[in-house]
Amino acid sequence: MNTAEAARMAGVSTRQLLHWQAEGLIAPADNGRDGQGRRLDWSKADVEKAIEIKEGASKKSASEVVVDSLGGQDFLKAVAKTRGLQEKLLATETIVAGPRGVFVVPKKSLVEVALARVGSPMLVVERD
Repeated sequence: MNTAEAARMAGVSTRQLLHWQAEGLIAPADNGRDGQGRRLDWSKADVEKAIEIKEGASKKSASEVVVDSLGGQDFLKAVAKTRGLQEKLLATETIVAGPRGVFVVPKKSLVEVALARVGSPMLVVERD
């Protein structure tokens, strides 16, 4: 079945189903074609897995959902690492944490403007 049909059967949006697929939580059957616009073939087992994910997600607190959306345990490890680095920061530096690691970088205008507007601590999120 196609993505829209699978999402409808699982009771989620197609966007949610594709998000779980992109995160590796669910893997539909591969039809052998790579690239943009390929049709994903979903099985009944895939739909059942999506329902399990949906039911498990609904039992999480709001903070758990946010942490999971930021990378789960990897995010929490990055936060812990930033705490250790924070005391060693110079006034002209800031810490940037993301999926590829935690880095101390010189403050740039974007970071300075954002810090001035939202204060510290600050979370910066970009789309891949």
